[in-house]
Amino acid sequence: MLRMNICGKIATFAKPQTVTGNTMNISRDQYISALKVKGVLNDRNTKVLEIIYEAENCKLTSTQIAKKLNLTHGTINLRFGRLGRLISEQIGIKPTQQADKSYRWWSIIADGQREPVGFSYTLHRNLIDALIEIGIFSHKLYLPEEV
Repeated sequence: MLRMNICGKIATFAKPQTVTGNTMNISRDQYISALKVKGVLNDRNTKVLEIIYEAENCKLTSTQIAKKLNLTHGTINLRFGRLGRLISEQIGIKPTQQADKSYRWWSIIADGQREPVGFSYTLHRNLIDALIEIGIFSHKLYLPEEV
């Protein structure tokens, strides 16, 4: 599969072996509705999402994001989880529950993949489309079937 990122680079990638995906099938409109609620998005969360969006294949580990923001990967994971939970509460859909009964709140906003360099996040396509629609992202990624 080919996808052009906003820098104009064409990246080839195989379908990742995801830990969890958008199994809840959250629509673009559901994301838009949740993101418009006061308090769901803030400047810090928006910056994290922008950094992932601008990365090659829209995929980064929390450690890579943390380095760009001069933070710890734990701080990034916490922000990701909080944002996922806020969106989840707005749309009324809970993510996958783990064996310890905790929820994978981050899975509301991204696919996750274990890799040698760490755990990577790839933003859900419908979330990207929602962020473009409400003006948070100003560029659109073009997949071959859209051109």
